[in-house]
Amino acid sequence: MRAARDALWGRLQCRRQFTFDHQHYFGHHVLDSLFAEEDIATAVAEFIKDKGSRFDITSTIFRMGRQTFAILLWNHKEESITNFIQHRVLDGRLPLEKSLAQRIVPEFGESFALEWQWHFLPFTLDSDLQLHHGIIEQERIFPYLHQESIGEGAFGEALLTAVDSAQQTLTTSVATQAAEEGQFVPDLQIVQIKFGNDEIPKTVVRIVRKRFKLPRGQTEESRDRMIANERNCLRELGRLKHRNIIQMLGSYAHRDERSILFPYVEMNLEEFLKRPDRFGDFIHDRTFFSALQGLASALACVHNLKLNVETHGIELERIGYHHDFRPQNVLVNSQTFLLADFGLSKFKPVEDGSRTEWKAGAPSYRAPECTDMRFRPQKVGRGIDIWAFGCMVAEIVTYMKNGPDGIAQFRRSRHSPGTHPRVEDESFHNGRELKPAVHQWFGTLLGEPASSYAADLVSLSRSMLEVDAEKRPDCPKLCKKLNFLCAKSHFTPAVEALERLVSLMEASLEYTEGLPIMELWFELERLKAWSAVFGLVGQSRWFPGFDHTKVGEGEVEKLRLVSRKMLGRLQLELNKFDSNPHHTDMMKPNAIDASVVSEIRDLVQDLWELLSQRNKNRAQFLWCAGALDTHDVGRLHTLELQKPTARGDQYSSISALAAIKRLLLQFERDLPSEGACALLAESDVRVEDRFGSNHIGTYQDSTKVFIEVLHYDTRWEGMKVEERATRMQLVAEGFHQSQELPELRVPKCIGFIPMKNAFGFLYPFPAATDVPRTLLELLDAKRKSVPALEARIQLANKLVSSIAELHTVGWLHRNLNSNNIIFFTRQDYESEENIENPYMMGLTRARPDSDRWHSEGPDDARLVDYCHPEYAKSRRFQAAYDYYSIGIILLEIGLWRSVGSITSKWPTATPEDIRITLMEKYAKDLRSQMGSAYFRAVLACMNGCLMSGEGREDAATSRLDFYERVGDVLGRMSEFPL
Repeated sequence: MRAARDALWGRLQCRRQFTFDHQHYFGHHVLDSLFAEEDIATAVAEFIKDKGSRFDITSTIFRMGRQTFAILLWNHKEESITNFIQHRVLDGRLPLEKSLAQRIVPEFGESFALEWQWHFLPFTLDSDLQLHHGIIEQERIFPYLHQESIGEGAFGEALLTAVDSAQQTLTTSVATQAAEEGQFVPDLQIVQIKFGNDEIPKTVVRIVRKRFKLPRGQTEESRDRMIANERNCLRELGRLKHRNIIQMLGSYAHRDERSILFPYVEMNLEEFLKRPDRFGDFIHDRTFFSALQGLASALACVHNLKLNVETHGIELERIGYHHDFRPQNVLVNSQTFLLADFGLSKFKPVEDGSRTEWKAGAPSYRAPECTDMRFRPQKVGRGIDIWAFGCMVAEIVTYMKNGPDGIAQFRRSRHSPGTHPRVEDESFHNGRELKPAVHQWFGTLLGEPASSYAADLVSLSRSMLEVDAEKRPDCPKLCKKLNFLCAKSHFTPAVEALERLVSLMEASLEYTEGLPIMELWFELERLKAWSAVFGLVGQSRWFPGFDHTKVGEGEVEKLRLVSRKMLGRLQLELNKFDSNPHHTDMMKPNAIDASVVSEIRDLVQDLWELLSQRNKNRAQFLWCAGALDTHDVGRLHTLELQKPTARGDQYSSISALAAIKRLLLQFERDLPSEGACALLAESDVRVEDRFGSNHIGTYQDSTKVFIEVLHYDTRWEGMKVEERATRMQLVAEGFHQSQELPELRVPKCIGFIPMKNAFGFLYPFPAATDVPRTLLELLDAKRKSVPALEARIQLANKLVSSIAELHTVGWLHRNLNSNNIIFFTRQDYESEENIENPYMMGLTRARPDSDRWHSEGPDDARLVDYCHPEYAKSRRFQAAYDYYSIGIILLEIGLWRSVGSITSKWPTATPEDIRITLMEKYAKDLRSQMGSAYFRAVLACMNGCLMSGEGREDAATSRLDFYERVGDVLGRMSEFPL
C-alpha cells in the first residue's frame, strides 16, 4: 500500500521549479510546507509496521531528516531512510560524498551522491558571497529561473537573471544594511514575472550576473587575477556604502564560469541618452545635477579611498583610478547615476603614485595623453578619468537641452581626425587641442534659448577638458563645484515656488492680521539668508558675493530632501490658485491651509540646523537685514505682529526690530502714533544730580531714573508743543521696545517729560545698581585696574553688536563715544564686573540713514576725536562714520586708555593726521595686547574700507562688510574662554 506516499510524491512534483536551462530543483521552503509531521507519519506507517518504531522514526525525520526523506521519496527509495538514521547521517550531513552514500545504501549510493541529492540542495544566494569569493560544487543547481543577455564586452557578458526569491537572502540582508547605513540599493526587490509560456507568474529577484569570458590567448590564471582585482575593488568600495557606486552582491566560480553579481539597474547612460523622453525623476533638471554630484563623489572615492575602523571596520588608505569612465559603465535608475564596471580599475598604496600604463578604453572619451600618434599606450594618471567626466558632462548637457537628436548631431560633428591626422574618430581632441567642433558645439549650447544650467555645465565641462592634464581640476575640486551647482539647482525651484505662492497671496489679499502670508514671507527671507551663507543666491544688495561657506555633501543631501518635500507641499497650494485664476475664494482668511506655514517653517529649520554657530549668526544677520529692508510702515507693522505666532528668539528679535523701525519711520515722516501716551507729568520726576549733560533723578518717589536730555533742534522752533510731543512720543515708544532686544544695549524707556528747551527721556536704573559710570570715566580714572582680556573682548563684542542692531533698523547713532557708554553698577564691584553690562546712550541724537537728515557733530570738544575726519568736510553723516567711532572705542578698550589722553599731546595735528597716527602707531600695539584678529577688526573700522557710496545698496554692502570684518570676528572671539 503506497497511497500516502504517492500522494506526497504528487504534491512534491507539483512544487518543482525549473531553471532557465531546464534543471529541476526543490527549495527548502517546499519541504517545510509539504512534510508536516502528520504527513510523514502517514507515509512511514505504510512501510514500518511497529507502532513504537513508527513514532520514533517519524519524530527523527521531522526534526532532522525531511530533506533526506524527500530525496528518497522522490526516487521511490523512502524505505531506506532507516539506513540513514542508523548511520546517523541526515540533513545536517548533506551533501554526502559518494563513498559515504555507497556505504549507507550500496545499491544506489552513487546515484544519491552524484545526482539525486542535488535537486534538493539548490544554491542559496546570501551576503556571504560579498565577503568571500565562493567556489561552488559543480553539481550544485543555481536557482536562476530566467536569464537573458543585456550586454557584452571583450572580457565578459552581462546577464539579466531572475533568481527564485525563496532561494536568496539578499533582499533581507541588503535592505537591513541600507536602512541602517543610509545606503541606496537600486531595485533589489521581490517581483512577480511571467516567463515564456508560463501561466502563473514566478516570484523572483532580478539581478545582473557578469559572466567572465576566457578570451583567446588568455590563461585561466590571468582571467582569475583580473576577476580578483575587480572583486577587490568592489569589496573595498562596498565598505563605503556609497549610493552612487554599484554594490557587489557577491562573486563565485561554478564549473568553468566565473561570475560577479550586482543589483539590477534599469539601463546604462548610453541607453539613457538615446531615450526620446526623460526617464524617471530626470524630468527635472535638478535631478541631473544631483546625479552628476553623486557620480563625482563616487569617482572621488575611487581616486582616494579612505576607510577607518570606527565606520568601516578596517583602516585602509589607497589611491586608485577607474580608467574606463564612459556612458556604458554608468548605470541609471529613476533617481541617479551609479558608477560601475571596475574591470580596469586598481587600488595602490599611496606611496606608489597613480601613474600606470594606459590599457584600453572607449576612443570617444580617450584623453590626449593616453597614446602617442602611433597609438602606443603611455603612462597616465587619474586625470584621464577627469577628462572622460568632462566628455560625459558635455553630452549630458547636450541631452538636457537637445535630447537624443542633439547627442547624435554632437557625435557626428566630432567625427574628424583625432590623435593621428589620418584616423578619424569621435574623440573630443586632435592630440593637441579640443576639436573646433567641440568649441562650436559649446557655443551652440550657450545660445538661445538660454538656460542657467547649460552655462554652468558647459563651464564645468570646459574646465575638465584641458589638454594639459595638470590644469584639470582634481576630484576634490570637482566635487566642491558640483556640490555648489547641485545645491543651487535644488534651492532655486524651491525658493521660486515659495516666492510665487507669496506673490499670488499678496495679489489676492490685503495685509491682514493672522493671515499666513507674512509668516510665509518670513520663511522665504529666512530661506534666502540660509542660502546666502553658501552663495546660492544671485547678487543683490543684501546677498552679495562674500566669503561663502563651501557646500558639503551633507548640506546637498539635506537640501535635496527638503526641496522635494517643500516643492510637493507648495504645489498643493499653488494648484488652488491655478484652478481658480480669479482667486475668488482666496479672499477668505482660511483659504490658505495654515499647516503649510508650519511645514515650511520646519523644513527651513531643518536646513538651519546644518549650520555651524558662526554660520547661524551670519544667516541670522542676513535674514534680519533682508526682512527689514523696507520703508513700508504697513509691512513693518505686519512683521511686528508676527511675534505672537513666531517661535524662538530669532523671530522675536526681528519682530521687535520691525516695531522700532516702524516707530522711527513714523518719527521721520511726522506720522501720528497709535501707542499709549508716553508723556509723563513733570511733577512726577525729581531731578537730583547732573551727569554730564544729562541728569539723575527719581520717578514717583520710588524709581531711580537716568534722564537723557534732548535739546530742541533749530528746525523745531516753529513747531507747536503738541507736534513736538508727538515726535517724542514715537522716540520713546521706539526705545521702550528695546527691552525685547538685549543686543541693542539700550535701557527700557518709560516715557519722557518736557524740560526747558528740551525733552528728558527716563530710563530706570537696572535692579541692584546705584551708580552710573561712563566708559570714558573708567578709562581716565587716576587709580584704575585694567580688566581681564576676556572681559574687554566681551565688552567690545557687545558694543559692536549694539551698533549693528541700530543700523539694522536704518538709523545711525551719530554721537558714538566713550562718554555715551554707561555702566550701572554698585560702588563695591570689581572692574570686570563694572563693565559686564554696558548701555548705549546718546541715541536721542540718532537719525535715519537718509538724505533728509543733516545735523552737527558732537558739541563737546573732547569728543571730536571720535569723529571721522571726512565728516568735518562733508557734514553728511554715513554709517562708516559710526564704524570709525566704534573703532576708536575698540582701540580704547584694547589699550584701556582714552583716545583723548593720546591726542592731547598733538594740539596742532589735523584730524586726518590723528587718524593715521592712531592706526600706524597705537593700533599696532593691539596685536600683542588683544590679538591679531582684534587688531584687524579695529583697523577695518578706522582705515576707510567700510566707507559706502550714496545709494542704499552701498549702505547695505557697508553694513554686511562691518558684520563680516568686525561683528563676526569679535563674536567668535567672545565665544571662546581665555
